[in-house]
Amino acid sequence: MKKSLIILAAGKGQRFGGPKQLALVFESYTILDFTIYAAIKAGFNHFIFVINETIETAFKQHWYSGKLPLSCAIDFVLQDNQPQILKPHIVANTAVKGTAYAILCACHLTEKKFGVLNADDLYGLQALQLLHDGLFGNDAGIAVLYALEKTMSKQGSVNRAKCTVVNGELKNVTEQSYHFESGVIKDSTAMAVPDNTPVSMNLWGFPDESIPLLLNRFDMFLKNPVNEFLLPDFVSYCQNKFMFKALLTDETCLGLTYATDLISLQQQIIDLVKQEKYPQKLWL
Repeated sequence: MKKSLIILAAGKGQRFGGPKQLALVFESYTILDFTIYAAIKAGFNHFIFVINETIETAFKQHWYSGKLPLSCAIDFVLQDNQPQILKPHIVANTAVKGTAYAILCACHLTEKKFGVLNADDLYGLQALQLLHDGLFGNDAGIAVLYALEKTMSKQGSVNRAKCTVVNGELKNVTEQSYHFESGVIKDSTAMAVPDNTPVSMNLWGFPDESIPLLLNRFDMFLKNPVNEFLLPDFVSYCQNKFMFKALLTDETCLGLTYATDLISLQQQIIDLVKQEKYPQKLWL
């Protein structure tokens, strides 16, 4: 059975100063090496990398054929190349950006169910297991959520999707900016926010009916386009169609937002390897 994971790796890394998805965090490994390792351990076996043409050569060289176990398959998708599935929906040469659009560019390569994650976040072994087991254990959508304090950068503000959860079900998703101020997390209005506020880090699972719904929502977007076609908007649209189970993880989501995050992240990954949560050699 194909168990697909779409990896959003087309970002330009403007605040970081370059392609974060290729930054080395431990020996010859990127964050994504550790995430794919965790995903394979969880049970995923098909990885679709959505990339941009500026990193295509270097990215493909890093993920050369034969790197992963023989049981795993890899596909690469250029976000700027419109796949056949979009031909009836979009006029030629129309430029569209955003995380939901990136999924549209890749979903034709999946079977019916698929997971989604960012290339520049280290989600943790437990979080990937929650995603896999939730997605392939029922017919609902899956939102793996983190405590806000476990996703923050001390180097500057970050954007997070704040989530409202009722009886284990995701009810609302709102994009917001957060920053530390005197050791307290505050939002863009300078209001203090509880450390345990559940937020999404784009770790999602989508059930069988998602692809036609994604195309329907995309058609609506094209009639009144804004800057980007984003995942939180699509998730909000889907909440009237099927349930999203909210699965809370106690993992810390380690990511790269600013170049100054890199040294701290490298040390944290060294510590995880010393704790034997990850092996020193991910790929033999």
